[in-house]
Amino acid sequence: MTITRERIKAFRKEYGMMVPKKVKDESPLGILAALRANTQHAPANSFEVLIQESVTQAVIHQSSNVSVVRRFGNVQQISATTNNYPYLKSRTPTVGHYPRLSSSTIADSDFEMGSAMMEASKRTCNAKMSTELFEDGLDVVSAIATQFGAALGKETDRIAFSGDESQSDGYVQGITNALRASSLHTAATGNTSVTTLDVDDFVDTMEKLPEFADSDKPRWFMSRSAYAKSVLRLAGASALTQPVPDDADGVLLNHKVHFVPGMADKDAAAGSVVAVFGHLALGTILGDQGPLKWQSVELFDTDQVVMKLRKFDDFVCWDRGTDEATDPAGSLVGLKLAES
Repeated sequence: MTITRERIKAFRKEYGMMVPKKVKDESPLGILAALRANTQHAPANSFEVLIQESVTQAVIHQSSNVSVVRRFGNVQQISATTNNYPYLKSRTPTVGHYPRLSSSTIADSDFEMGSAMMEASKRTCNAKMSTELFEDGLDVVSAIATQFGAALGKETDRIAFSGDESQSDGYVQGITNALRASSLHTAATGNTSVTTLDVDDFVDTMEKLPEFADSDKPRWFMSRSAYAKSVLRLAGASALTQPVPDDADGVLLNHKVHFVPGMADKDAAAGSVVAVFGHLALGTILGDQGPLKWQSVELFDTDQVVMKLRKFDDFVCWDRGTDEATDPAGSLVGLKLAES
């Protein structure tokens, strides 16, 4: 992502009040020196630690704003020894009704629990910058946060929705690859591309999602180009003046739409899952292991600094549905293009 004056101004306006005054008042070279410092044995109240904590918190803030998985999903802290996260198999607690003084047996389905196995993998984000870049007075905290935070946030969403369990996808199986037959709706025969989807395909996908006792309305997730070539195409001229919610990218059938990088685009092949509708928080878990780590290395030969952020996390879509198409869907339903 390119650092622009507008992006830095926007970040300062939103996050600037949370940056300690001592950091704001420091010169760019002072901040650069603190970022280079090894804080392994530094006192907790040292300026170097304050600077590096400010940067990591700014990155986390930016990443959380960018990522739909972090904004609307179930984010939990895990550890190397605590990596089984419990969940209620019915997604929401069941309210049972029994006669007073009754000895009726409580149904197992009323409290059946399961667990998702989390196994964190390492994610890194690197940047190489010249010292002159900082000497010119660039806002280091804002620049790093806007770049690194956005990159980590978008990559979290990409692998959470489209991951194929490969190393390049962080060993994560994304939602579109995890959903089974009961949590998939196949478009009508002949609707083999994004440009041939019709309104009923989206309506039937919505209808397939069960009702859950969740305070948040279900949401749509798809790529920008798929939205343009299907939803906007179907909306016609009315889409040109349709208002967009502040916290979403579009609207479809009175539900908010969020664009996700890496999801199937306008050229998706027949049989591809091109959209997901439902509740992220009910069917998925994003597990963060430990804090975000910061490291910088100086390259003396080129007078540059390599800056690196490192974190450990894992994503699991546990509510996948079953292989029997007639079974109830889970808390996420995928819209799949017809094969023919």
